[in-house]
Amino acid sequence: MFRWYEAAGVCYAFLADVTFPGDENDTAKGLDFQRSRWFTRGWTLQELLAPPVLEFLDSEWNPIGSREDWASEIEEATGIKREHLTDFHRCSLATKLSWAANRLTTRIEDHSYSLLGLLGVYMPLIYGEREHAFTRLQHELIRKYNDESVLAWNQISGGSKLFAVSRGK
Repeated sequence: MFRWYEAAGVCYAFLADVTFPGDENDTAKGLDFQRSRWFTRGWTLQELLAPPVLEFLDSEWNPIGSREDWASEIEEATGIKREHLTDFHRCSLATKLSWAANRLTTRIEDHSYSLLGLLGVYMPLIYGEREHAFTRLQHELIRKYNDESVLAWNQISGGSKLFAVSRGK
């Protein structure tokens, strides 16, 4: 899917939980936008970063602005710096993994699978493998980039979130 988004002229993100009443001030609109569930879902990370142009639609299908228009609010909601919203390719693996750390997926495997295009690796999808998908992803990242820092990341057992483990002394 990442390549589809990347090759698209324009992508539209429907924010089902965002409605802007006419009398709402800009601060309230910004907070409503930032709180959208769309910014917490695993698969939407590639939808946010891959397309050359991203336009947001509210719950009434009204256009509410572009990724660039909402860059400050997106940075606040996701931790992704505004300059990386349109130029993420040079970011480190650790930075990209940190963007995914607090995102949720329905299936444990999807947390790893949703990152494949963003991280530039390919591997077969094997639904049912659960946490093992992340181990395979780490191996692919080490094989491709020779960067063992990805071993600092782990899958929460029984959950579908990533986190960095502290390697204290």
